[in-house]
Amino acid sequence: MRREWEPEDLIASWTLLPEDADMLVNKSGATRLGFALLLKFFEIEARFPRFPAEVPLLAVHFVAQQVRVDPSAWESYDWQGRSVKAHRVQIRKRFNFRECSLGDQDKLIAWLAAEVCPIEQRSDQLRDALVARCRLDQLVPPTSGQLDRIATSGMATFEQTFCSQTVLRLTTASQGMLEAMTSTADRVDLLNSLVLKISTRAERRVEGELLTDLRRVRAGWSISPRSSPRSPPASTSPEQSCNDDCCWCYTRWAPTSASGPSSMAATTGRPRPRCGGSAGCS
Repeated sequence: MRREWEPEDLIASWTLLPEDADMLVNKSGATRLGFALLLKFFEIEARFPRFPAEVPLLAVHFVAQQVRVDPSAWESYDWQGRSVKAHRVQIRKRFNFRECSLGDQDKLIAWLAAEVCPIEQRSDQLRDALVARCRLDQLVPPTSGQLDRIATSGMATFEQTFCSQTVLRLTTASQGMLEAMTSTADRVDLLNSLVLKISTRAERRVEGELLTDLRRVRAGWSISPRSSPRSPPASTSPEQSCNDDCCWCYTRWAPTSASGPSSMAATTGRPRPRCGGSAGCS
């Protein structure tokens, strides 16, 4: 509810009518003021205030003058006792409203999925649409948490229905291709996460090649064949710093001796660095 009210708007919205005054009979003090404020608030918003401060201070003073009760009595109104529950029942009956049941919530979910979600998916807008629908159906809106759950369920129902209807329009062959692509994408996501966890000591060129291949697989392309391996230098001393001949993605180089020429050996598992790990790549 808005906080600022012009005098003419305050008079038009918060003035107690004769039928309102009839409901104040046998009520006094904080109970009298509290009931009058709940009544006018519900008439304006089609819901009850969630906490006392939600009622504008200008309205509290204006209504207090009409019921001849000190405005400070509003702070003493009992929000948890039996009186406030009885007051809400009387006010709902006055405006022909009822509480939102579980069955009503299911109907709201179905309505939201069919009528609102196809054109609007923002959560705030879905909540506003639900409150407006409750007012149209003369229902007291659910709590804030319940509104969030209804909006989430409505969106999920819409997405499930949309996907099911879309799949039904596809041929069997197209459905199979989509399932295969989804399965591949899931596996690639897993592999991609593993590659990103490679130790910082690993060779960056190898990591880059793996990531490139995974992206190609996700896109449905084949992996490009690697060019022929380069011949490593004839010898390597332990003092020599590691270079990009040290480790290979598909073909590993392993020395035949500490100082002799290297030979090419296809290996699996952990790479066998030609530098023997002296450069920190083991």
